[in-house]
Amino acid sequence: MLREPPAKARSGKPHRSYSGGMQEYDGRPSGPEPWDDEPVELITPEDFLGPDGLPRDARRMGFDRNTEEGALVALAGSLDPAKPTHRIVAWVLLVAFALPLALGLVRLAY
Repeated sequence: MLREPPAKARSGKPHRSYSGGMQEYDGRPSGPEPWDDEPVELITPEDFLGPDGLPRDARRMGFDRNTEEGALVALAGSLDPAKPTHRIVAWVLLVAFALPLALGLVRLAY
């Protein structure tokens, strides 16, 4: 099927396609780019993390949020006692860690 020639605009010039119109902008301007002398800024994963909830002594012992123990310490350290849901989470954590200990002590007694 043959294509029809492009229709003329009211100004008398033919319509150009988008890619045809943008070809004049494909060339890079001569001269140095303004960002060439700036150092490259790399984004680290820590840029996306929230504030660290680890206490200083836990960091001194080598805990971080990427270890199992450090993640629990970070979770407990990030809880805000003024928020009721954080208090509930703290109680659930306390029961989750104290209950196995209590059941083990009861088993030893009997």
